[in-house]
Amino acid sequence: MRPRPENPLIVAIDVSEMAPAVALADALAPHAAMLKVGLELFSASGPDAVVALTDLGYDVFLDLKLHDIPTTVEKAARVAGALGVSYLTIHSMGGPVMLRAGVEGFIDGTRYRLGREAWVGITGPNWTTDPTWLKPSLALVSLWSLLRHIRGRALQPTGH
Repeated sequence: MRPRPENPLIVAIDVSEMAPAVALADALAPHAAMLKVGLELFSASGPDAVVALTDLGYDVFLDLKLHDIPTTVEKAARVAGALGVSYLTIHSMGGPVMLRAGVEGFIDGTRYRLGREAWVGITGPNWTTDPTWLKPSLALVSLWSLLRHIRGRALQPTGH
């Protein structure tokens, strides 16, 4: 059975080996359309994890919370977009220059898949007591909308 795109359920595949990941994906096909690949599976299997799940028909949410120098985040996000990732997380603690680089890299990586909208997750820390960070820890933002706001200028906090 193929995944159900009409179902908004996103299921985390938090295993460290491909065989159990694929078995879980097969079992979830009647119930979910998107799977989350986090650090554990991606560290164990790398891009093969994304390819295996997209080959099964799933959209993949790659939850790596990228946070590094802007050039590195841009290149990593570009690779993720080219792999077929539908959603990607970038850690907001890296600041506006890094966020912009990551979003632009992801957009560039998805340029051959323009038939559907891609999304990026901008994550904030959920461990801090700093009141400026006490917001929901994950905000999904349409890349195409975000791109209009960041081309030519730095990201500004929206207060949401």
